[in-house]
Amino acid sequence: MKKTLVIVLLFFVMFLSACLPQTKKTAITSTQIDTIQADSWDTQFGASCSLASTWASDCDTNTWKLFSITSPVFKNGDKIPNKYSCLWKDINPPFEIINIPQWTQSLALIAHDPDAPNGDWIHWIIWNFSAKFTQIEEWKTPWWATIGENSRWEASYRWPCPPSGTHRYIFKLYALDTNYGDLSSKMTLAWFEGIVQWHVLWTAQIMWTYSK
Repeated sequence: MKKTLVIVLLFFVMFLSACLPQTKKTAITSTQIDTIQADSWDTQFGASCSLASTWASDCDTNTWKLFSITSPVFKNGDKIPNKYSCLWKDINPPFEIINIPQWTQSLALIAHDPDAPNGDWIHWIIWNFSAKFTQIEEWKTPWWATIGENSRWEASYRWPCPPSGTHRYIFKLYALDTNYGDLSSKMTLAWFEGIVQWHVLWTAQIMWTYSK
């Protein structure tokens, strides 16, 4: 009797399994891969849509567009034109800021060389400039921005001039949910990111290379 009951139950389970709808597995597309990479490339300081969505309604997956920084004079990964190197003067390149997240109260920008022989070398650090700025003009600092000291202890932009080899120069842009008007001008990259880490809505970056 028990054996008959077990067999009946087994057939009943098999029947239910056959009748239930099966989950269809679909291959991930290249577009989805790009989106995943864009969402996760810089999560160390909260720069992901899932974290930022607490503050920014424009992180809705149906309407969100990628916060980014571009330049009309070079593309990401290009070699910087000599005009913006030590062969000329301390001329900062122009930038365009795209899709600033909603609720952004201020922007910050740090340019650094992670390949410098003595550690990360700061070329430019500016913060507390308005989220209304969608362009940074050549040879100009955004209005009302606070200018920190670069690694030469100068409150200005400093050209790329690697002693040897090819170096990377990374411009990292921060969208912050607060203003920082009282930070010390003697700011390092690690110090800055430690202070603002809980107020970052999003980050974006662009990189160039240079060798003499």
